[in-house]
Amino acid sequence: MTGMLRQTRTIFRTTMTDQVRDRRSVGAAFIYALAGPLLILAMFTMTAKTLDKEQPVKLAVYGAERAPELVSALARAGARVEPRSGDADALARRRPGDLGGATVALLVPSRFREDLQSERPSLVTILRDERSRRSMTDALRIEKQVRGFADGLAARRLSARGVAPQVARPLKVEGINVAATAGKALGTAKMVLFFFMLAPFFTSMTAAIDSTAGERERQSLKPLLAQPVSAGAVILGKWGVSSLFGIVGTAATIVLALFLMRFAPLEKLGITLSSGPLDQLLMLLLLIPLALAVAALQSLVAMLAKSFKEAQTYIQLLTFAPLAILTFGMVSDRPPSGISLNLPLTGHADLLTDLLAEGRIDAGQALLVTASTLVLTAAALVWAQRQLSNEKLIGQL
Repeated sequence: MTGMLRQTRTIFRTTMTDQVRDRRSVGAAFIYALAGPLLILAMFTMTAKTLDKEQPVKLAVYGAERAPELVSALARAGARVEPRSGDADALARRRPGDLGGATVALLVPSRFREDLQSERPSLVTILRDERSRRSMTDALRIEKQVRGFADGLAARRLSARGVAPQVARPLKVEGINVAATAGKALGTAKMVLFFFMLAPFFTSMTAAIDSTAGERERQSLKPLLAQPVSAGAVILGKWGVSSLFGIVGTAATIVLALFLMRFAPLEKLGITLSSGPLDQLLMLLLLIPLALAVAALQSLVAMLAKSFKEAQTYIQLLTFAPLAILTFGMVSDRPPSGISLNLPLTGHADLLTDLLAEGRIDAGQALLVTASTLVLTAAALVWAQRQLSNEKLIGQL
């Protein structure tokens, strides 16, 4: 055991020296630690500027002369109304392919005035383009304003008949958020942790590939295995280097991202995130096991590959796993539950979300997630050791 530890330390030092000498590779490994936080800052800054410069709705109205009061109400609410000629009834039937430069179109039917005078409900049509996020948002605003105009008209009719408008509204509805965290903070936490959890995948990638598939292609792995050194020591030494890259890169990403978040206009977005030194330390402690597992998996995949380029391709495909899992978690309406809360990635995402948005963490869940991640690490290392001990692989070197 002592001999294996000595061999592991020697291989670790040798591999680390080779990696540090190649400054371009080191720079490529840690460029994510800088690019990720800068992208987060830019994203929030642009979002705040968009809110500050919210443009009025470009509203095209067909049949505007039939509903002057409605059109005036929409204009007072901030819509930039563009009366247009055309058969509103025909447009409603055939549903045009575009809005002619507007973001929303309002179609006032030919029977609108007659229906209002006879106090029959009249149907107005709102056209939107669901390929455009702004069009969908503006359509919701216009629909809300039209409903408000209709409610006001109904109240005036009731008052004219001596009926209090409140009689027609027997219920009042109040919406309360029952989630433990505010919606904005929760959504923001998920976007930020997206970058944190991807950090070990990108920062350990270069070292994992170069120390396995790279050495194999350069024919420097064969002389090493010809020495009286165990396959386990070789795997552990090289895994230790890529793990260290992943841990340091993840720490740099967390510290730099949360530092830059201080310059983001979060108050304009109504967002508060926990980003103190203790929170940063807890995030790093949660992600260290993930960095160990990622380095082990990348070393295994690179060991299974037959060339440097093949290893790059496979490891890049491996990176799609967290992307898919995190994206599904962000768009899914159902929160994670059951065993998924204690598994790598899904469990890390849940823990980090609570920590960023609420400043708290479930210690029991954290222990289970860490345990399952370390089991995955051990399994990948054992498989990599067996692969390195395979006579067929040694014959191919």
